Amino acid sequence: MDIEIKDTITLSDKRKYLVVSKVQHQNNTYYYLVDEQENENVKFCLEKAGANTLLEINDANLIQNLLPLFSSKTKQHLEENN
Repeated sequence: MDIEIKDTITLSDKRKYLVVSKVQHQNNTYYYLVDEQENENVKFCLEKAGANTLLEINDANLIQNLLPLFSSKTKQHLEENN
């Protein structure tokens, strides 16, 4: 998959999401997505390698570990593009 920060994607729920952040963690690619219409609707997804699919993750511990990575990556992206 070739999804990058600031891309807009449509998920199976037919809603459009903005890619806020993308990180590599333990040989997996994770995405932090925000619904374009309802900003409080966020999703954390795992890229299913080779299947062209994103799987929503609901594991609170994993999300808690990913949040600082997403934050750091977003900060880096903003600094590079300002």
